[in-house]
Amino acid sequence: MFVVKNKEGDALAFYYAPKNASTTTKALFVAHLGIGDQFQYRGQEFIDHEGKRIKQTDVWQEYMMQGNGKVLKDVHDIDQITSFGQVHKHNFMKDQGDMKLTKVCVVRDPVARFISCYNHLVTVENGNVSGSPEEVLNRVKRTTERNYHFWPQTHWLGDNASFYDHVFTVDQIDIFAKHLDMFFGKHVQPQRLQTSGSSVDFPVPIDDYLIGLIKEALKDLIALQARQ
Repeated sequence: MFVVKNKEGDALAFYYAPKNASTTTKALFVAHLGIGDQFQYRGQEFIDHEGKRIKQTDVWQEYMMQGNGKVLKDVHDIDQITSFGQVHKHNFMKDQGDMKLTKVCVVRDPVARFISCYNHLVTVENGNVSGSPEEVLNRVKRTTERNYHFWPQTHWLGDNASFYDHVFTVDQIDIFAKHLDMFFGKHVQPQRLQTSGSSVDFPVPIDDYLIGLIKEALKDLIALQARQ
């Protein structure tokens, strides 16, 4: 979670979860804040405005090899990802005084989220995470999966939709972008970033059995109606 202010002094708290279009949404904030010279997209793939899939594997590998003291800063580096519980452990909201604060988040159907995450981290990267979808889900269920991208959205966003002033789904990124346009007073066109997960096929049928495993393992936010 991070907080930004507009020129009127109003504040917006953005709560985000991995694989909930966090790359695309953070890039919107980077553009609105005018810090694109400091934080740029260093991911594997993106889809340009003509709908073409653009690979930048060399840039991604160079970024990943830098370690913690990264010189090529990615849009994700504008904030340290933090759980909902950790954010509110010290009564953060009470420290804001009379500041006008709007709380916003982006949610995703957990089935689509798991498929995207598995394709990206297991099939495409083929690195720190391995195993079949069922094996990964069993680790998630036992809370032994170390890669936080697979953790439930509720870990990052909490489980109370009424906490937020606006809840958007991943399919409503254009609406989310318009909300930011109104907040910052200028237009920024959203881009589809980090699309490597959609470039490959999921390895097993997405049937009722798999969907049941995903929902059982995650016990997650199935759907939240956006409130504009």
